[in-house]
Amino acid sequence: MNPITTHISILVCACLVFSAGGSFVSSAAEPTIDIEINNEQFTDGSEIDVRSNPTVDISVTADTQINLVELYVDGAARRTFDPTNTSLEREFQLHINNGEHDIQVIAGANETTTINGMITKDGGAPFIGYTEPFKTSNKSIPPDVATVPQAQVNLSGYLFDDSSVQSVEIERRFNYSYAGSRETSRANHEITDPGDSFQQKLLLGNGDNEITATYIDEMGNQRRHDFSLVVDDQRAPQIDTSAPTQVTEPSASIGVTVTDNVKIKSVIITSPNLGTKTLVLDRSPKPNTDRLQVNVQENIDLSEGRNEIDIEATDVNGNTVSKKLPIEYIPIIQPTIEIDAANTRVENNSIFVRGRIFQGEVTRASIQTRPESESSSETVDIKGVYTGDSVVETVTINQTLTLAPNETVTEIRVLATDSEGIQHERSVWANSNTGAIGDSPSAVDDSSSLDTALTSEPSQQSDTNTDTETNDASSQATIETDTPVSTETEPDYVTPISTPGFGIIRFGIIITIIVISFTFIGLSGQ
Repeated sequence: MNPITTHISILVCACLVFSAGGSFVSSAAEPTIDIEINNEQFTDGSEIDVRSNPTVDISVTADTQINLVELYVDGAARRTFDPTNTSLEREFQLHINNGEHDIQVIAGANETTTINGMITKDGGAPFIGYTEPFKTSNKSIPPDVATVPQAQVNLSGYLFDDSSVQSVEIERRFNYSYAGSRETSRANHEITDPGDSFQQKLLLGNGDNEITATYIDEMGNQRRHDFSLVVDDQRAPQIDTSAPTQVTEPSASIGVTVTDNVKIKSVIITSPNLGTKTLVLDRSPKPNTDRLQVNVQENIDLSEGRNEIDIEATDVNGNTVSKKLPIEYIPIIQPTIEIDAANTRVENNSIFVRGRIFQGEVTRASIQTRPESESSSETVDIKGVYTGDSVVETVTINQTLTLAPNETVTEIRVLATDSEGIQHERSVWANSNTGAIGDSPSAVDDSSSLDTALTSEPSQQSDTNTDTETNDASSQATIETDTPVSTETEPDYVTPISTPGFGIIRFGIIITIIVISFTFIGLSGQ
């Protein structure tokens, strides 16, 4: 390499070195800012809560001389520092009002560094604006005494605080005397993270109730309110009933619901047969949710005619209300006579009658058979159904009577006398040939349908042997069953299958087929 080239290379390198050195000096690092607020690190984006004016520690370092350091509160410069070297350290108290404040710190040297954050100062306790059971403005204290007309109330309101309310604590104290001693009923409630409002249901005693409400924010600031809620109940309890106005049985079930503003002390019921009965009794003044409403179900014995039931309710303040409940008991005297046609049957010259007398007051009852003719007053047979000395409600009919001789249709007549001496009767008619039972003579006449018959007489056949077998089968069926014969008409094909003569013929045919089969087998074997 010639000398000229060498000198040029050296010159170029020197220029590069000089340029590099100049660039390094002009691009020195940004200033470093270190801030602590009440000994808590404050960096870009920090949010710090304080209860009083905070202590601020600022430390700034830079590679070059620091030109200026400023602290801004809500956009306004509050502190300015003009150091003459590459570092700065300052400690001071920042005076700010309660509430949220935007904080900005700017440090300028060869470059500029900025830190933004927020400080919330909450140096005061929450404020309350009550809405129930009384009203106050946002920052007013509650009244010393407030009067309410009922025991169950809501304590509610809006909350105002520079940070947020962490909890609401409410205590209710009710002092009372019972059984010669002083007692205190207490109830404690806590609402956590209530937000901007709160509501708490309170159960009070009749009289003076001491309330302590404490409101605590996130910074630990507390506000306490002490006041009294006095219950002045002038309203009597309310009685609602559910009961029949008229019954046919000697007793009735009644439902009673009693509600009160404060507390039900007693519920008493009075009736002619029951006398006086206390259904509810609670003499203690202690608040009780279960005594704001009571439900009672009671069965009351009644006398015949009009019964007046009296219900009286009293609350712990002495307010009393009564309600009269009329219930009329009208017993059913006229009995109902029922003949069980399904189990009543004719056999030979007798009839077996089944039935009952019910739903009334029966003093005596009898049953008789008479000829069909209305002009005839002749009684063929008579039996006693009930001949006791007392009044009964149900009598069973289970008698056997003789049918009218030389008559196809016989009247079966049941007589029952009620407790007023009035006689009631019911008649049915029976056909001695068909066994049919009906509500009128025409219903069982031979010329009418035999569907209602309980038993049937055997059909007359031309063959003597067949007639004998049919009679035996009919007799056996009558003895073995007490159930009614179906009233539906049998299909035509049922009759020949069930005829005993047809069965004999079928049996003979089967025997003949068997004999021919054995003969054919024998011939095949040979």
